[in-house]
Order: sequence, then C-alpha cells, then structure tokens
Amino acid sequence: MAAVRSGSEADCDEAQLMVRVQERRRLAGTLYAEELRDLALLWTVDDDHPGEADELAVNCLIAAAGLRSKVGRAEGKLRDAVQATRDLPLCLDLVAGGVLPVEWFEWLIRSTRRLEPEQRRQVDDVVAEWDLAGIDVNRFYRELRMLIAWFGAGLQQEHPTQQRNVEVFPSPDMDGTACLQVTGPVPEITALGHRLDAAARAVQMAQRQALAAARGERTGCGDGTAGSIDLSTLPFDLGPLAGDSTAQADHDDARSFADAAHSLDPAAVPFDVFGTVAETGRPMSLAALRYAILTRTAFGTEGIEVPESGFRINVTVPVMTLLGQSDAPGEVDGAHPIPPAMARDLVVNAPVFHRVLTDPVDGSFLPRAAKTYQVSRSMQELLRQIDPICAVPGCSTIVTTSGESDHIEEFDH
Repeated sequence: MAAVRSGSEADCDEAQLMVRVQERRRLAGTLYAEELRDLALLWTVDDDHPGEADELAVNCLIAAAGLRSKVGRAEGKLRDAVQATRDLPLCLDLVAGGVLPVEWFEWLIRSTRRLEPEQRRQVDDVVAEWDLAGIDVNRFYRELRMLIAWFGAGLQQEHPTQQRNVEVFPSPDMDGTACLQVTGPVPEITALGHRLDAAARAVQMAQRQALAAARGERTGCGDGTAGSIDLSTLPFDLGPLAGDSTAQADHDDARSFADAAHSLDPAAVPFDVFGTVAETGRPMSLAALRYAILTRTAFGTEGIEVPESGFRINVTVPVMTLLGQSDAPGEVDGAHPIPPAMARDLVVNAPVFHRVLTDPVDGSFLPRAAKTYQVSRSMQELLRQIDPICAVPGCSTIVTTSGESDHIEEFDH
C-alpha cells in the first residue's frame, strides 16, 4: 500500500507540475499576442502609404533597441507582426487564448510569408477550424505543409533570378577561414563553375608543361646545374593551399628539380607567392587553382572606374601573442578572430606594420587629435579597431567598407 500511495503521490505531483507549465504557456501566449499587436503599430509602410519608408527606418531602430536585437531582425519582427494581425487574426486570437502554441504560430507565419494576403487569410480560416487542442505537433506541421502547397504552390519561393546574391560568412569554428557564397539560377552558377574549372585545368596543364620543360633543360645541362632553367613560365604558382593533392611525377626527378630550383629567386616566378611550385616540382591542385583564379581575377565593370578602398584591412595582433608569450587570437578588422599562429605569420610576412599607441589608463589615442569633424587617419584606424561595427543600436554594418567614422553625428547612415 505504501508503494501504491507513493506512486499516486508522484503522479499527482507530475500532474500538478504540468498544469503549472500549461498555465505559464497560456500566459506566454497572451503576452506574445499583445506584443505582436503593439509591434504592428510601428509598421508604417503598405500599398496605400509607400512613402513612409523613413519613418519605418526610425521605428525599426526603436524596435531593435526595445527588443535588444539587430535592426534587420527587428524589421522582420515588425513585418511578421503586421502580417499576423492583419492576415492571421483568428489564429492570433487562439494564441492569446492558449489554444495554439506560440511555436506553432511562428511556424505558420514563416510558412505563409510568400503567400498573397488573401491567401494568408484563407489559410487562417482553415487552420482556425482545426482541432488544435487534439492534434500533435507532427500532424500540425504535416497538414500545414499540405495546406500551403495547396494554396500557394506557385508563390512559396522567389524566382531564381530574384535570388542572385553574394555573401561572406566567417567560419563558425573561428579557424581563420571564411566562406564566399554565390547564389543564383542553376544555369548561371553551373556555367560559372564550368568556366572556373576549365580555366583551372588550362593553368594546371601549363604548369605541367613548364615543369616538364624545365626538367628537360636541366637534364641537358652538362655541368648538372640549374643555371639554364627558366621558371618564369610557371603560371598561377601561388604556394601551398589546403587540399593540394595531385598526382606527381617520378619522386627522384621532382626532388632533383626542387634542388635545382631552390637557388632561384621566387620573385622571378609569376604568382609564386610562396615558391612551392618551384620547390616541390608539382603543379597546384585543381581546387587550389580554382581558388587562386577566382580570388585574383580582375573584375570587369564595363568601363566604370571603381575607387580604391578608403581603408586598409587591419590585422590586430596582441603584443604578447606576437612575442610568442600568449595564444590570444588576433582579429581581422576587429570582427573576425584568427588563430594566433596565422596572426604571427601575417605580421612576419607583412611588408609594413603599424603600431598604435594608446593611453594605458583610458585607452585614448596619443597624442590627441584636433577636436574637429575631419579626424586624422590614425584616429580613424584606432576607431575602427575599437569599434569596427556601426554604433547605431542594432546596426551590424562594418565600417571597413561603408559607414562614417563619426557615430555620434549621423551622416549618410
């Protein structure tokens, strides 16, 4: 009997616990619906008032400060709020009443973003009639996907030509790498890949021919020296890159060629940044060549002159890391961490590096610059090291490529 009572008491405790959880979730749903209705009031742009974009920009800053989020995320929150209150009012009422979970409703908003307003209202009518208290989450998502496909099969995605974009993403592992993502229609991206691959194969073949010719010339030397070897025909010899694994020629020939080439000046070899093609006697891999060609190809702008960047890319290396006494990571433009070994290599190989002196107490620049809007270049560099991201609340613009030095007085933000 004692065991039975203990089990009954445990069941009672669990039941009371879940009642409290459900009560809090109903309260959270009510507060969530009230928040959406308030945020919807800040959305001032619609088909009838297209000229309120400036006011919307200010409201997005206000929302970002209140939500403590980035401006872009705050703008998305406002857009979702107005769509929820205008096109999904029945389901929003169910959220406020604790019938429709907040997570389900947010999925409903995301699923209907690309539908027309009238279609969203039809979806709202249908979903509000479901037995939301009796179905599980998997069935809700499944039925909703079927409903969206039925109402807006042709509007769920933008046309491929409307999705052209180029973005840079730093590695989430903070390993000193980044990813350049190019998005566009399949035929265009496929053609780009084929052109890049064809160029890499052509350069690799030229490197193989140049190496073979150099070996032949060395074999023909009576004194066994490499004095007659001309390595200026090695194209795109950029040095070691990750994943450089190619089928090599005879190992002894490659070693003898490397010994002969070691006495040459790598600067005499075009694109031989690290001199590895001359040193190893092997052409670069196709992967390395694709990267080299893509990153070193001049951009065609059809005669439009592209101004040079107003800033250099800064690599900040702590002094103790530079001396090898610490493994604190370096930073690129104050926003992208890089491993300490890479930071040291960048400093060692840099033709020029700059030392920025600051006051040890308050970190101010020494000597102080004039109190004018036109600040010195050194002050600009220091500012970018201290605050590389725009200081407007919620703004994530990096001032390396855009933005003004003075974050206090707004100018072309």
